[in-house]
Amino acid sequence: MALRRAGLLLSLALGIGQAAAAPTAALIIDDLGHNREDARRALALPPPFAVAILPHAPHTDAIARAARRAGTDVLVHLPMEAERGPAAPHALLSDMDDATLRSRLRRAVESVPGAVGVNNHQGSGLTARASVMEVVMRELAERSPPLLFIDSRTTAATEAETAARNAGIGVARRHIFLDHRKGTDAIARATDAWFERARQTGCALAIAHPRPDTMEVLERKIPRAEGIERVDLATYIKRCGTPATGDPKWRVSSSPSQPAARKSKPSP
Repeated sequence: MALRRAGLLLSLALGIGQAAAAPTAALIIDDLGHNREDARRALALPPPFAVAILPHAPHTDAIARAARRAGTDVLVHLPMEAERGPAAPHALLSDMDDATLRSRLRRAVESVPGAVGVNNHQGSGLTARASVMEVVMRELAERSPPLLFIDSRTTAATEAETAARNAGIGVARRHIFLDHRKGTDAIARATDAWFERARQTGCALAIAHPRPDTMEVLERKIPRAEGIERVDLATYIKRCGTPATGDPKWRVSSSPSQPAARKSKPSP
């Protein structure tokens, strides 16, 4: 008892409140845009969480507007070039010049009304390219207001998080894909691992998809989660990511010139 009282007094002396020490978790539901029923079920999950909506999909606009009416954070689920296999429609590709990259990114963002940020759909090939990620994050930083970025981390070689920090925008990383393995048992174990990671490390961001088995597990487990605080993306980034600085590194660089623009690859 004496030790607990001493610990409380120390916390008060340091100005550390109970809320600040709460294990923090965030959830993103990816791949919305093609199916309104999937979106309706996802949006009925216990808040807070975020939805990542594919640009230019048949129901992109309607789902984004419904999410915003519900007070749910909306992300642009931005297609990017994969390391292997065909790219998704409207993807950013490594052989695009800077102007084409930025134009395609702007159109994607504008197709998802109310988006507060972006996360990558696929992207194992593109996010590993630092020069491309610099272009992408500069475009996000120049939006009004600037957009945040969540690195889905589809490759360990990703440069996206570093580029976002350099651009001065808010950024955080994904820790767990809840439904990387299919089936309710596997998803339940991954969900438990998400909660446990938050308890052990203080922070855990999970990504899931609007599949029936995933929704079934989340509907059952989220209300029973104990010992963690689920938060919106702005709060998560403040506690667990890198908050926006609004001060891109290239503005304070010793070199007065902007980084050189990339050019598209010559045709073979």
